[in-house]
Amino acid sequence: RETLKSERETYGAGLFRYSGGDSYRADRAEQTILDAVNVLVSHARAGKIKDSRYEERFGRSHRVPPVEVDIGGKKVYIEGIIDRMDILENDRVKIMDYKSGTHELTDSSIRAGYTLQLMVYMKAAEQHIRKPAGVFYFYLGTKGIDVSGESDIEIGKEVDTEKAAELRSPSMKGILINDPETITEVLGDDEKGKIASIKKKKSGEYSGSQGSVVMEEGDFRDLEDAVDSKIREITEGITQGKIDIHPMRKKKERIACKYCKYLGICRFNTAFKGCSYNNIKE
Repeated sequence: RETLKSERETYGAGLFRYSGGDSYRADRAEQTILDAVNVLVSHARAGKIKDSRYEERFGRSHRVPPVEVDIGGKKVYIEGIIDRMDILENDRVKIMDYKSGTHELTDSSIRAGYTLQLMVYMKAAEQHIRKPAGVFYFYLGTKGIDVSGESDIEIGKEVDTEKAAELRSPSMKGILINDPETITEVLGDDEKGKIASIKKKKSGEYSGSQGSVVMEEGDFRDLEDAVDSKIREITEGITQGKIDIHPMRKKKERIACKYCKYLGICRFNTAFKGCSYNNIKE
């Protein structure tokens, strides 16, 4: 709380002290962070983590090396920052990325190049740690609730219902390697899927749902090979100056342009010749 208080006072030259609305937003952010920290602590207590690294940089001047791509004898270095990297007691590595929105990690979206971030992080980490445990998104935030036209009592009940639902929902979604020791070190004795929507069946096997997958290590390695090919394809395109206006689209409503800062430059419009979506098949 002391750290949050200090950041709140100094962030953006006192941005959170300008008005009552700013103060309210700061209160919401503070509570969200505290709730997330409590959940992360419960994860750490449930599993078996030897070391946790936060904001872990990978690159030419850091302990985790960059991802190298050889293009015609020339080296291209991919560098970045991993939100969180847990080294388990069995020396496997778990990668976690914090997200404020809902994200799903699927085989098809990874192979298409739509969600490469976590897999690139894992590729960098494996050069340092060697063995994968899994890659996950950690949902950081609270859902908005439409209570327009409802009474104070109805609003209170709806808020309580939504909070209870969030507490029951898994906080991590992603891919977990199907190795008994690794599963135990990530999930502990959580057999109801509260940590990562991965449940233990009566047969003793684990299965994923709601955006989580238990994957055989061989299949994960095959997926990594596909990611390597996609990285090379993208990198070669960049070095060759390829700038085709061909944004990705997933399930029609998920369009890469939505949050792009450069839409005013590329002027993408399907009415124009040469403009089309790169549709990802699910």
